[in-house]
Amino acid sequence: MTTNRRTLYLSVSIAAFTLGLLIVGLLQWLTYRATLATTRETERAYVVLSHQTRLWGDEVNPTLKRALDIRGDTHSGRQHKVWFTVEVQNHGRTPAEVIGGGMWIRTSPEAYPPVTPTLEPPARYAVNIAPAFIVPNSGWAFTASIQCPLEVMTRIMEGTERLWLMGQVDYRDRFNNEHRAGYGRWYDSNSKQLVAHVTTRGMNYDKPLTAADKQQREQAESYP
Repeated sequence: MTTNRRTLYLSVSIAAFTLGLLIVGLLQWLTYRATLATTRETERAYVVLSHQTRLWGDEVNPTLKRALDIRGDTHSGRQHKVWFTVEVQNHGRTPAEVIGGGMWIRTSPEAYPPVTPTLEPPARYAVNIAPAFIVPNSGWAFTASIQCPLEVMTRIMEGTERLWLMGQVDYRDRFNNEHRAGYGRWYDSNSKQLVAHVTTRGMNYDKPLTAADKQQREQAESYP
């Protein structure tokens, strides 16, 4: 009986010791996963879109710096061109690979509180963002224009309609995770600047890129 009891105690002790090792191992694994996730979030790339306020030619006030330049189309009296300069920047700690993306404009009635346009991107980007490789604290800027009907531009200049500049860029970080960064501002016709406001919060984000997002981008870039 004494021998059996000792054997039982030994077996229970070994089982308890093994269970303890398993628990310690599990805790170490969970700690490692949490540390790895934190490191990836800290060290990964963060690509953002931002506009430039620059000196556009203006006959009335040649020294006025504006975010947008609105010109009539010399080929058509029914169209205006909205010119802007956008920067694609990597503010993260590691390189990023830009997969694609685009810019577009929307309009909404001028009202209070402001009416926010749909966040859904168009079937086709008005301006495509080309793929590129960006090292940390670097990027590039490009100038582009988007056509706007004259009657819409007239309402914008009269203050009865609001112009929104919107965009998104998809990128891959060094850990092979894909993300989408959004951009959105509305144009203040008085200050000639693009404004960040409570109404633009949902337009400016950084989120994981989903399969649906990727399909949407590919369709927008290859739309006939």
